[in-house]
Amino acid sequence: MNNVELYSKLEIEKHDSDLPLLLKALGHPSRVFIIEYLAKNTKCCGGDICNCLDLAQSTISQHLEILKKAGLVEAKTCGTKTMFKLNRELLFQVGDALQTISKK
Repeated sequence: MNNVELYSKLEIEKHDSDLPLLLKALGHPSRVFIIEYLAKNTKCCGGDICNCLDLAQSTISQHLEILKKAGLVEAKTCGTKTMFKLNRELLFQVGDALQTISKK
């Protein structure tokens, strides 16, 4: 086993208990849209996301909260607005874990 495989195996084992939570967080079309939107936009506020989705602001807030609890989205308060950004590193780890599982 080379170093990359070993590192990948250790990271997956470390996050095995988190993987179902992460996948559940990605298990709704609106949350996937939010992830895609944040991937295209470095940072944005909740209003930006509301303008792109035909959902109530409260519903979008609930989806963002699920993504934040899973660690996929980070939030920072700036004055009266909350700015959101994608945790790309964690999203890459989810992708790597799924690739590893598919190779077993």
